[in-house]
Amino acid sequence: MNRDTVQDRADGAGEYEHFLRAVRDELGPVGIIEGVLADRAALAVWKLREATTDGRLGEMPLDRRVDRMLRDALEIFNERKAERESSESPPPPAPPTPPPGRFTYDEAISTTSPVIHGTWVTVDEVIDRGLDGHSRAEILREFPELTPEDVDACLAHADEIGHRPEG
Repeated sequence: MNRDTVQDRADGAGEYEHFLRAVRDELGPVGIIEGVLADRAALAVWKLREATTDGRLGEMPLDRRVDRMLRDALEIFNERKAERESSESPPPPAPPTPPPGRFTYDEAISTTSPVIHGTWVTVDEVIDRGLDGHSRAEILREFPELTPEDVDACLAHADEIGHRPEG
């Protein structure tokens, strides 16, 4: 292979890399599978371009062939995007805000439940006791630092979020 042939191939590789980047930018593949599909679509279009340039294909103009191939690839990507978007579930609704002043958030005690102000007792602990069938009196015996109003506020919060304690 002579020096000019090597240089021509290097120039062609640079052109292909530029073309590949442009196709990837246009299709916007997400993930490995779509990346491979984009690369294969680009390679097919590139080979078609080379075949047309060499005169091996002559019936359909290059622009129409390239347009058709890119439109087909874009259609596949749009279908996959629609499937991906339809399979994504909407984010869960935010939980109701507990009454101000009675509850607080203290990550040193719990990262998942508000805490009854001035105690180490979480709202979830009181709600769980109610769901387990404990009466208000039993909950107050188990957590003597709570007031009857604290227990009522926790159980009212449980009603707000859809839990129905029996006690």
